Amino acid sequence: MTNCLEALESHLSARGASASVSSSWTAQRLTDEQSLQIREQGDEWEVVIPQPVDRVWAELNHYLELDFAQEGTRDLLAADPSEHEFLVEYMTETERNRNPLQIVFSADVRKMSQEIRLVLQPNGDQTILRAINASERAFSAADQRELLERISGYLR
Repeated sequence: MTNCLEALESHLSARGASASVSSSWTAQRLTDEQSLQIREQGDEWEVVIPQPVDRVWAELNHYLELDFAQEGTRDLLAADPSEHEFLVEYMTETERNRNPLQIVFSADVRKMSQEIRLVLQPNGDQTILRAINASERAFSAADQRELLERISGYLR
């Protein structure tokens, strides 16, 4: 009976610790004055996040591990905490929405994902998130914005 109670206590303690860690970001959600900003810089898009880079990296790592686990559609390939970068495989909305006629008349007849680097750069007390094409496939500004909106949605 004692072993059972000890096991239950250990289980509940572990659950409480993981719940407090996962709720840390939620408890510290951004206020209206601190909202994320998606902005266009030249021909590219970026997200300005009013939080320190290490904190943003940890949060994105957590959510990318959970959500980017669908091979062929979105997949987390690598995470580098020292460089504050992620390498993901992602099928853009443009690619997902190609119609059969577009597929038949294109050089590539399959719908394919592509490798994209997600780079976090410290900027004072803010972090800049960029999506950089790491493949030979086309990656338009619209595709870039769509991916950045999806990723930044984890932090709202």
